[in-house]
Amino acid sequence: MRSKHLFIVFIILVIFLLWIYFSERSFLVYKFLVYTQDEAVYLDPFIVRPYWNEKQISRLPDLTRLAWPTVQSATYPAGQRYKNGTVKPLPEVFKPVMSLAQRNLCKRMLNMIAHVLFTNGFGNRFMLYGGTLLGSYRHHDFIPWDDDVDLVVDETIRTKLQQLLKSFEPDYQLVEQSKRDKFFTRMLNVSDEEEDLEVSRHSSEYSWGWPYIDIGYYQINDTHLCEIGESYGKQYCWPPSIVFPLRFRPLGPTWYPTPFDTLNFIRMTYTMDGKCVVFGYSHVLEGGGPSGSVECSQLGADYAFVGRTGTSAKIYTWDEGISTNELVPIEESLIISGVPFEGKRVIHSIRLPGLKHELLADMYGLFQYK
Repeated sequence: MRSKHLFIVFIILVIFLLWIYFSERSFLVYKFLVYTQDEAVYLDPFIVRPYWNEKQISRLPDLTRLAWPTVQSATYPAGQRYKNGTVKPLPEVFKPVMSLAQRNLCKRMLNMIAHVLFTNGFGNRFMLYGGTLLGSYRHHDFIPWDDDVDLVVDETIRTKLQQLLKSFEPDYQLVEQSKRDKFFTRMLNVSDEEEDLEVSRHSSEYSWGWPYIDIGYYQINDTHLCEIGESYGKQYCWPPSIVFPLRFRPLGPTWYPTPFDTLNFIRMTYTMDGKCVVFGYSHVLEGGGPSGSVECSQLGADYAFVGRTGTSAKIYTWDEGISTNELVPIEESLIISGVPFEGKRVIHSIRLPGLKHELLADMYGLFQYK
C-alpha cells in the first residue's frame, strides 16, 4: 500500500513539473525552480513607461556600480576666446571637443529634461537621437569626439515641454526655432572666460549658447514616425515598429529611452558602415569645423567600443502584451583594444535584452556581419 501511495505522489509530482514547464503563465515558478537569478533577464524594467517607477528602475542594472573608462576631455573649453575676442581653435578631428565641465553640463541638462518629462507623464514620448543615440549603442556614453546632445520628442507635447523648460529661467534658457529648440544655461560671464565652468558660452553668431541640448520633434502618421525638421538637408522617417515600445539603454551611468530596435533605427539614419565620421559641422561655432573619416577599429585603442555576445540566460516578461520572440539576452561589454600584453580589456559588461540581429553586427560596424 505504501509503495502505491509513493507511486501516486510521484505521478502527481511529474504532472506538476510538466505543467510548470509548459505553462506560459507559470514561467516565474519554473524560473525559480530551474534558473538562478543570473540566468534570467526580465524585459519589463527595460520598457519605458510614461512615469518614473522606482520599483522598475531599481530592477535595472545599477550603472553607477560599473567600472567606466577615464573620461577624456579637451585641454580647454571649446568656444573659449582669446583676449581679442576670437574663438580659440577647435581640437583636431577625433579628439575630444568638450572640456570636463562642458561634458558634465551636457549630462546635467539632459538629465533635467528627462526628469521633467518623466515627472509629467511623458517619459515614453522622447528618446535619445542622432550622435547621442549612436554613442549609447557604440560606447555606452557620448561619442568621445561629439560636440552636441540630441533628443527627439513627440511634437504633440512641444508646447508643454517649452513651458516646463522655461520654468528654469533665468539660470537656463530656451530658444524656440521653427522645427527644433535649444536648451542651454545663462551665458558665461566675460570675467570667467579662462575658467572651465558648467555654463554655456556665446561661441557663435547666434543667440543661443553652447553647450546646448538640441531638441528635435517627431510626428506620427498611419505608416511612419518622421522627424519634422531636417538633418543635413534630409528628413528621416522610421516605421513605428522599429521605434516602439521604447527601451532603456545606458548613457554613462544613467538609463535613457531609446528606440526598441536601436540598431535598425541607426542604420536608417547613418550609412557609414565601419567608419567613424566627423561631418565637418561644428555645433560650437555653428559653422564649418574639422572633418574626417576613419575605420572605427583604428580608434579602438584610444576609445572604448561596445562588443556583443549571446548568453545562455532566458528572457521573461510579466506583461503578456509584450512579445519576447525576437529578443535574446545579450552581454554588452565595453572594450578597449590595443592593451599591451592583453590585446584588449573589458572595462565592464552588462546583460540586457536585445534583438537577434545585434549579435551579427560587427563591433565597429553597423552593417558588417561577424
